[in-house]
Parts: sequence; C-alpha cells; structure tokens
Amino acid sequence: MKPAIVILIVIGALQLAGCTSGAIPAQTQPPTNEQAPSAAADVAGPRSETIPDGTWQSVRTRDAAKRAGLSDPEIDGAIGEGNQAAFSLSLAAGRYSIFVAPDVGKAEVGDLGTYEYREDGVLATTSESEGCPSCVLPITWSVDGDTLSLTLDHDRTTAERFVIDGTWTRLP
Repeated sequence: MKPAIVILIVIGALQLAGCTSGAIPAQTQPPTNEQAPSAAADVAGPRSETIPDGTWQSVRTRDAAKRAGLSDPEIDGAIGEGNQAAFSLSLAAGRYSIFVAPDVGKAEVGDLGTYEYREDGVLATTSESEGCPSCVLPITWSVDGDTLSLTLDHDRTTAERFVIDGTWTRLP
C-alpha cells in the first residue's frame, strides 16, 4: 500500500473516531519521536499569532518509528519501504497540504484541506481527504526563526504523533 494512502487511513480513521462524537480515543503512550518538540511547544499558546505561510519539512526515519513503538506495517505506511521519508507541510491563505516523499517509491500528497487558528492559538486543520473528510486535527505549535515545532494531543495515536510531532524546518 502506498505511504500516503496509509497515512490518510491511519490519521483519518483515528480522527473519524473523535470527529463524529466529539470524543477523542484514549492513548496512554507519550510521544517518542526522535524529533521531539521543544519545550516551547508545550507552553500554552504560540509565540506569534500565526505560522508564517510557506513550506516546512521534516524527515522521519525507520529507526525513529521503531523507537516510537510503531509496527512494521505502520512504519511502511508512514514512510514507505525505505529507511526514511521527507514530509513537507505547506500552509498558505487558509489551505494546507502534507506531501510525503519516501526515499524509496513515489512522492504523493498525504493530506490536504483548510486550517484556522482557534482563540487559544491552536492550529486546527480540517481534512478534505477521503480518509476522513471534515475531520479536525488540533495542533499546538511554536515558531523560532525557521524552525516550527508541532505537537498533537497525547491522546492521539503513536502513528499520528510520529508523523506530526517534532521539528520542521522552513524551506526557502
């Protein structure tokens, strides 16, 4: 199965569980991504009002996925059959996309939709992908220069947090 499709299925299925009932599935495992967000991301509210428009990139590796506790099928779904994948998050004028470029295989769109900032400063993305149309994913964030730190709630799955949580670097 293609990495982008599996990512949509994993994120979409988990968002679907919370987006229709208002409840979010419980998760007991804390995030263990090798690119853990800085402490600034855990502080209530971001440092600025919005994330600067542009493209941000983060690389996820097979070794980090294993340390995070993902199964082999989850790892293949997140990064493909190779050793790593580059994830690019593009934000512009209220629209977002996540592009997945594995080191083995074809690069594809992993998710897309709209975004807005809640009153508490949290970035709320609304998916338009087939995996979970209209599902909302709240993301706590902070920006320090060209570094973006993203953090999902701890009650999200390990697979979701592996893809989203961590540091992202702004591309020129």
